[in-house]
Amino acid sequence: MDLNDTVRVTLTSKGAEIINAENKEMAGKFRSVYFKHDYKDGDHYQSQLHDVMYLFGGGYCAPGGEKFGTIKNGTTMIIAIDFDGTLHTGTWPSIGEPMPWAADTMRRLKADGHYLIIWSCRERREQTAMINWLLEHGFPFDRVNDHHPEAIAQYGGDARKVAADIYIDDRNLGGLPDWDEIYKIISGS
Repeated sequence: MDLNDTVRVTLTSKGAEIINAENKEMAGKFRSVYFKHDYKDGDHYQSQLHDVMYLFGGGYCAPGGEKFGTIKNGTTMIIAIDFDGTLHTGTWPSIGEPMPWAADTMRRLKADGHYLIIWSCRERREQTAMINWLLEHGFPFDRVNDHHPEAIAQYGGDARKVAADIYIDDRNLGGLPDWDEIYKIISGS
């Protein structure tokens, strides 16, 4: 998914409140253009992904953490997933216990056809320990700190930052949702 792709969201009452306020403000600035401002709970809103992410505070939650709706993509995605603090409870360089529901959620995402990349700062021995831990605990993944081959072809290089449609990280603005919520957000259920 690209930031310029068109996405369709289902609004909650909070999401409708946000888009109505934004559109009323725009209507005041541009009087010759009509901006719909009577959205309600359950209505659909369609725009470019970057616009939806801007309006709804990071794409998934309104200010205050209230869920506004879900992004419906309908395609499989490349998902980059951090390791420390995201898949386990420990802190680098130690490895703790599996984060509740993380392995199950990743298995569901893999079964849905998504391409899973473990995205970590771990190198050498720490990376080997991480890979062994992931395998021992049944975490599925396609690559570690490496691009999907199509991403290299698409972008013409092998940049340090892994190209992905979604990044899951405990250092995400707003924190890491629980893994059940992560699955709901990605799957749109």
